Amino acid sequence: MGNYRTQLELPGCPELSVNTLKSKAAADAFPAKKMKRPKRAEANFYPSFPSGETLASLEKERLELLTDFRIRNNAKVITGKKAHTFAYRQQEVVDQEPSIKDFKDRWPALFQQKEVNAEFQRLMAVPLKERFMAQLDLHSSQLIRVIRAKGGATHQKIADIMDTLDQ
Repeated sequence: MGNYRTQLELPGCPELSVNTLKSKAAADAFPAKKMKRPKRAEANFYPSFPSGETLASLEKERLELLTDFRIRNNAKVITGKKAHTFAYRQQEVVDQEPSIKDFKDRWPALFQQKEVNAEFQRLMAVPLKERFMAQLDLHSSQLIRVIRAKGGATHQKIADIMDTLDQ
């Protein structure tokens, strides 16, 4: 496996170079410190930039995205730019680990329902909404049983909804 990783690292595979000692800060220059690994089922953990794009060009596109976000009925343009800047955004998250507030200030268009679904699709290669609804259908009978077993104020609040569901 070591030889394969070496061969991938030579052309500059970003998923391998992110954990090298050369890319870490001096304080974190220990082999096992701050290892950046994909979480469970992440398909695009640390993608490389699109061909012909640099850090500066993608930052320029991010700034254009901020101005386009303020324009109404511009969803198609925003979706295209979000897909194009995915690698830049993902590398920013992995390398810099920004807080949610800072990330929301830099990428406000990402925090809309449609864009959250699209980002989940890009990252995990699984449709979020469809997967959630399928799992909800699968476990709905157990969920209804738990809700019916509840008593007190919770039962009173949900009683009307459950009566509608029974009809």
